[in-house]
Formats: sequence, structure tokens, C-alpha cells
Amino acid sequence: MRRNAIIILGVVLAALLLGRTSLGGADQTALSLDAHTPHAIRVDRAGARVYWRIDQVEVHHSDAVRTRDNRLGSRLIITAPNVTVFMEAGLVLDGTTSAEPAISGSAEAKGLHVVGGTNGAAPKLRGYSGAIHGPQAHLVTVSRLSIEHCDGPGLVLGNDAIVKDVRVDRASGDGIALGRLSRAERVVVRSVRGRGISLGDRGYVGSSDVSGLASEG
Repeated sequence: MRRNAIIILGVVLAALLLGRTSLGGADQTALSLDAHTPHAIRVDRAGARVYWRIDQVEVHHSDAVRTRDNRLGSRLIITAPNVTVFMEAGLVLDGTTSAEPAISGSAEAKGLHVVGGTNGAAPKLRGYSGAIHGPQAHLVTVSRLSIEHCDGPGLVLGNDAIVKDVRVDRASGDGIALGRLSRAERVVVRSVRGRGISLGDRGYVGSSDVSGLASEG
């Protein structure tokens, strides 16, 4: 009996050590589920690379890789600088069960890049309470993305933002709201309740099309 107990204890300890190794160790964790919203994925490591695929979300940092299933209402919370989010071409994210934006960036999310894949249809975000929300996040770049049916604004970003090749169709707030020294190029905004494109001081809009607004702008 005692021998069996020792064997069982050894197996448990080995499993725990293997689990810690496969996750890259506690000090390398770049992805975790938010305690309050189980579908929210928090990325808190500078320079992390996020690959949002049709079936799962991968977060790469140094030698650590963490994955989560891509579920209805999944969203990202970015709390670190220089994070890059690659969204797979053809990806459709449905946030009808989420009362939050698909991607939220804190003030620490400076230099965030959200890039849609080019070998197919532009990734689509629909049904969220906003697509990307980071009014305090500066130097954010968003490119090649389709946004529709937002129960809130489409994109809200801080200063020095660059938005290009983005389409916003039907939002209950502004289509795109950027801080000063920001640029919006090749943007299409349709049927939003707020302003189509709003930029701070010394902003630039080029080759864009805005129509069907409830407000001017």
C-alpha cells in the first residue's frame, strides 16, 4: 500500500513539472484568461505576437507559446507596448455575446499593431461593442480590417495612429475616432450614428469614402 502511494505521488509530481515546462514557466506567461470575463484574453508582455486564427488564438513571447480556443465573444485586452496582432484572412469574429470591444488597449499599449491577413478576405469583426478601443494608446496601427454592426464606435485610438484599408459598416457611435497627428487612408465608413471619421489636431484623411451618417463629419 505504501509503495503504491509513493508511485502515485511520483506520477502527480511529474505531471505538475511537465505542465509547468510546457507552459514556458510562470515568468514567461504572455496570455491568460481574464478573471472577470472568461472569454477575454489578456496580453501583458512587451513585444508579444498574437496570431488570431479561425480556430484558435496563439500568443508568442520569447520561447513561450500559449494557445486558447477561438470562441464566440473572444476578445483581447492589451496591456503592454509593441504588441502585434495578426488576424488570419477570412477570419470572422462574432461578438454578439460580448459587451466589450473585440480589442482593448490600455495606455501601456503604445505601438500596438493590428494587421489583417492578405491572402483572402479581410478579417471581419461584427457584433462587438466597438472593434478596437484604445483612446490612451498612442502610435497604434490598424490595417486591412472589416467592421460591422458595432453596438458602439468602430475604432477609437490615441495620438499618432495610422488606420488604412479599413471598412466600417453600421456602428452606433463614431466610425473612426483618432487623436492628433493621426492618419486615415483608404477608409470606407457607412451608416454610423456618430461622425464618420474624427481626427485630432493636424490629422490627415486621404482616399476615403464616408456616407450615410446620422451626424456630420
